[in-house]
Amino acid sequence: MADFGRVKLEGLPTWLLWALAALAAWSGMSFLAPGVQAQVVGATALTLGPEATIAPQRVVLSLGQQRIVLATDGLGPFTVAEEAPRS
Repeated sequence: MADFGRVKLEGLPTWLLWALAALAAWSGMSFLAPGVQAQVVGATALTLGPEATIAPQRVVLSLGQQRIVLATDGLGPFTVAEEAPRS
């Protein structure tokens, strides 16, 4: 597992985790810019694989009043989605 502050990567090969950590340290890269909030809808974490199919997922990215929803049905890639109505 690699811990990049608010973003944790699990299940990647060790060599890739080391490479990402080195790149982040060298470039000062951050996975989330200051002020950006990510909320996984209906779960505590976002699953990105390595399985060919995953469960349907939604994540809301926000910066101030700006919001965008990314979603997958589990078969295709994440795409911009309509925001579900709030109840």
